[in-house]
Amino acid sequence: MGNGTKWTAEEFRRFQAGKVEAPATRKGKYGNVEVVIDGIWFQSTKEGEYYKTLKILQSAGEILKFSRQVTYKLMVNKILICKYVADFVIWWPDGRVEVVDVKGEHTAKLPVFRMKRALMEAVHGIFIKIV
Repeated sequence: MGNGTKWTAEEFRRFQAGKVEAPATRKGKYGNVEVVIDGIWFQSTKEGEYYKTLKILQSAGEILKFSRQVTYKLMVNKILICKYVADFVIWWPDGRVEVVDVKGEHTAKLPVFRMKRALMEAVHGIFIKIV
């Protein structure tokens, strides 16, 4: 199957038929290594490790719960400008809700991410924490 980010239709049919297993890792568009943890694809090993940390914090009662891949509509004057998908949203016992994006140094500086981060703060009053 290789480490490509996409399968051919034939590869996918063979996977569904149980003739091959999904690769454990694959290469992402920014050179990151995508991984599977608990049957969930993560865009990077760093994001997967953060997920494991959140599971530990939740089981220890340090956080109430967390969600992955939460979509926010970024609308201005009732016009949808774009959508932002948060890597994680965390609910803390003190009532805080934290939006977290797991980014490398390079991708955090990309103009599209910087614009979405500014829109999240302007439209929803939500500051995105980068880890």
